[in-house]
Amino acid sequence: MQHPFHGLSRIMASAPLCITLLLAGCGGGGGGTLDLGYLNNPVTTCNSAAANSTQISSPVTAIAAAARISFAITDDGSLWAWGSNTKGQLGAGTITNSVLPVKIGADFKTVSAGFGHTLALKTDGTLWAWGDNNSGQLGNGTTTDSDLPIQIGSDTYQAVSAGLNFSLAIKSDGTLWAWGDNSFGQLGIGSTSPTYSPVPLQVGSDNSYIAVSAGTGHALALKTDHSLWAWGDNYYGELGDSTTTYSTTPIQIDSGSTYGAIASGFFYSLGIKLDGSLMTWGNNVQGKPANPAATDHVPRQIDTGFKPDMAALSASKFSVLGNTAYYYHSLALKSNGSVWAWGDNIFGQLGDGGVTPTSTPEQILASSGFAFSAVSAGDDDHSLAIKDDGSLWAWGSNSCGQLGDGTTNTSHVPKQVSK
Repeated sequence: MQHPFHGLSRIMASAPLCITLLLAGCGGGGGGTLDLGYLNNPVTTCNSAAANSTQISSPVTAIAAAARISFAITDDGSLWAWGSNTKGQLGAGTITNSVLPVKIGADFKTVSAGFGHTLALKTDGTLWAWGDNNSGQLGNGTTTDSDLPIQIGSDTYQAVSAGLNFSLAIKSDGTLWAWGDNSFGQLGIGSTSPTYSPVPLQVGSDNSYIAVSAGTGHALALKTDHSLWAWGDNYYGELGDSTTTYSTTPIQIDSGSTYGAIASGFFYSLGIKLDGSLMTWGNNVQGKPANPAATDHVPRQIDTGFKPDMAALSASKFSVLGNTAYYYHSLALKSNGSVWAWGDNIFGQLGDGGVTPTSTPEQILASSGFAFSAVSAGDDDHSLAIKDDGSLWAWGSNSCGQLGDGTTNTSHVPKQVSK
């Protein structure tokens, strides 16, 4: 079967062309195109701070990192955002970047950051979205951007995930819904037509979904029996079904195995089984997903002892830096709360004090005795983590203030950025 969008499917096959095309915008506009050029901003445009920005207080209960942007939810339900804001993805009512956290709203419990757009759930289960909307990824029936959170429908949801110009969500009844770009069948609706949808569409009729992860052009999901399902782009075997054929409907992967955590990355996938096994598959340029082969088309075990929890696993979903190479990394927690990182490290995003990449998971803060409860890998260049005392830690690039410490200074080691 011919790939539905050759321009992106061959990104990884031609590195110099890849990022040049991405940063040029790849055509722009709506309807399944790749409007990525807005992230190619000079660093100087990221050094402004919103007037109502401040340092947030612990404890932090949820985090999300994406392309030069970070989010945190504190235990009182306050949602905070900082970093790049070129499409209003902070949700602060402006397009002003911020080097310190800005309070976006109250009564939130979950947040997911995509490539220029953001999804969040409030404590009452209502769904909210803001930021870039070129492919209808906000789900409000339009392709108009929003710099403030807008409620999507009136139904209640239990999980959300924002990907590259598309969005996924699980309603309270266990049904799966998708909207936005559908160039690769990543909406899971059985076809690449329509090429995009500005309103949520139901994925099949199953009502047993419990977790979902939207990546670059593919998606992963878990059902109540902890079976693993995948759909969308598969050019590098990121679906894990032993082929490179894309799928427009969810297909079961690694049948007979049970998973507790999944993460869709930049043409690769990660999973943690209920027994703690860390599994990886898909693209493996420079060993970034930690697979033994250049590209694995099925899940392969890398290590054991990991925490089978969605907050304990994260993969970079996009690559937006440079013009001749790809930069992405992954984070995971073991059951003892230790942080492990692998992949690119040019900005210190692995947090090991250096800038050397690694193709195998390495423990961060190994001598500190710190235990963490959640991790989030920002696209290309930075990382977030919540320590078990609720304090927020960040490291890596800080060109747009995405570390949230009030500066634009890079840090090669984790630093506490909450009070």
